[in-house]
Amino acid sequence: MSTASYFKAANLRTLRQVAMAVLVAAVFASLFIVKNVELLFGFIAILAACSLPFFSWARHGAVSIPILPAVALVYILNYAVPVLTGNFENYTPYEVMRGALTVALFLLMAFLSWRMLVFARPLERLSVDRGLTLDSTLLRSIFCALLMGLVFNAGNILNSWGWLGTWSGTFKSFGITATSGGCYLFGIALGRRNLSMAQRYLGYALVSSVILMEITTLFMNMAITYLLAIFLGYVTSAYRLPWLALSIGLAVASILNLGKGDMRSQYWISGTEDLKEISILEAPSLIANWLELGIERLASGNNEGEQTFIDRASQLSTLLLAQQQTPENIAFLDGETYANFSRMLIPRFLSPGKITSQDNLNLLSVHYGLQTDLDTRTTTLAWGMVPEAYANFGYTGIILAGLAFGLLIGGLTWLTAGAPPISLRGLVGISSLVTIVSSTGYDFSYSLLNLVQSIISILIFYGVINMFSPPSEQYSDRVVRA
Repeated sequence: MSTASYFKAANLRTLRQVAMAVLVAAVFASLFIVKNVELLFGFIAILAACSLPFFSWARHGAVSIPILPAVALVYILNYAVPVLTGNFENYTPYEVMRGALTVALFLLMAFLSWRMLVFARPLERLSVDRGLTLDSTLLRSIFCALLMGLVFNAGNILNSWGWLGTWSGTFKSFGITATSGGCYLFGIALGRRNLSMAQRYLGYALVSSVILMEITTLFMNMAITYLLAIFLGYVTSAYRLPWLALSIGLAVASILNLGKGDMRSQYWISGTEDLKEISILEAPSLIANWLELGIERLASGNNEGEQTFIDRASQLSTLLLAQQQTPENIAFLDGETYANFSRMLIPRFLSPGKITSQDNLNLLSVHYGLQTDLDTRTTTLAWGMVPEAYANFGYTGIILAGLAFGLLIGGLTWLTAGAPPISLRGLVGISSLVTIVSSTGYDFSYSLLNLVQSIISILIFYGVINMFSPPSEQYSDRVVRA
């Protein structure tokens, strides 16, 4: 039985060596950055727990989609780095260390349950897939998906989808998935060099237009999601990392982040997160202004009032708040946020009065006094799975949530292991990775809801492209023996 590897052997070996070098360098640097033993111990504990999934995945030949290793990488930004750079005036070093060890416990439980499933031998009937051939028919499907994303985002800017009423949420989910799927397939086509020069530049134009329209809302989340989809498609077909593109992307993202506050004060309606009315034709000048403001901030060194990526990504402060206040001053929620999942799952067109996807996040913020009910109407604060688990059941919740999270990801990874990138299982796996990584700031129910919606949407998306491109009889990509 053969399973597909997502890296050439030499590239995978280099990746392991680079990861180990970065890990050692991070520990060595922390010895000089952190002057407190408790904080140092907490940082190293999270770093070690986050490293386990990657090295286990790489040791087994990278023959499965690295969902948990990718999530663990995000958790380094969410929890480990803030231990080094965060300002915890309201918490003692011991409390910060306790929070860091709690995160490490969650990740360890997730790793153990994930590993139990992910390296199990796949069922024989799941080991053979009929991958779609990247012929001219499928290429047209890719460009149709990207064009759909362009129309979808243009409609968002123009507020053109209100007539859908209660169906708007379902349409939005499908639109995002179709756009992500088109970006992923475009990345594969780039990696396999299946595109002519005209097709390549047409794809660049469509993707650039989608990204520009998305960030004109002055939010960067979905733009990063689409770029991540292209990145994954490229890596799974070219078997290497695009270091130059990654470097340029990080540089541009950093500049945009510096100018974000100034842009929002100019273009958002006061007191809200709603964009002032602008036309699509104004989008290029908006982006140019954004880049100019970011470069000015960078050149002057004046970053006052601007949150860094680490500040925005950090979820450690909410965990420390929950641990400090619960249960001495604030009672445990006893599973209230988890109980809401069944109500969230019902489509809004079947239940117009259903709760919103952000209700659990708002519930947590109000419960701990971070917001009032009025505040939640305009702003939603991030609460990840770790703070949510502790707020509900304390350390018992951390262990159970970690095990459940690992089983969920492990099941998806096992189900999609060895699948050709352009197959039903391959698309489900990549869609799951993108969705879960982009949902690390959400509670368990919200993340699971996004995952269910993305899988349903990818089934529809695959059915559509399969109509235009019959499956090939053979899949010829590089394989390794399991």
